[in-house]
Amino acid sequence: MKVLIDALNLIYKFPDLELCMYEDRLDEAKNGLLKILQECSTKWIDYEFTVFIDGQKTKADYDTYQERIYDMDIYYSHEKEADDLIIEYIKENPFPNRLTLITSDKKILKFARQFKVKYFTSEKFSDMIRALLSEELIPDPDEKPIELISEDIDHWHKVFTQHQ
Repeated sequence: MKVLIDALNLIYKFPDLELCMYEDRLDEAKNGLLKILQECSTKWIDYEFTVFIDGQKTKADYDTYQERIYDMDIYYSHEKEADDLIIEYIKENPFPNRLTLITSDKKILKFARQFKVKYFTSEKFSDMIRALLSEELIPDPDEKPIELISEDIDHWHKVFTQHQ
């Protein structure tokens, strides 16, 4: 599934990345989001992320408009808004109804609906990411607890107290 990410819109849904933005650490926030998406892509193997970022890759980088990082296409808007790049991408895509958009920007959502693009708000998608990444902390309900029988306990108690 081709997933279009409005990066700055999604960054603000993660408190640690939002803090980076408020502290003018834009590069750290962008890289943090890319790492989160890369981790998600190892679990959501059918997702192919395309990320749209407002501005330049780094300050004074006037050359990089597109690059590939962690198997994701990254687009930088430079003097435009990332919203405009997303709209152009949807317009030019031969099968826009196969795209999924992640944004809470009403202007982009209104445009995307005309092309039958599926979407999740950034809030909903960030919740999905949190659930996915915290999955490892949730115990498997099918996993059987380890039962120690008294003979095992006695055996190991003797082994460990024998050399004291």
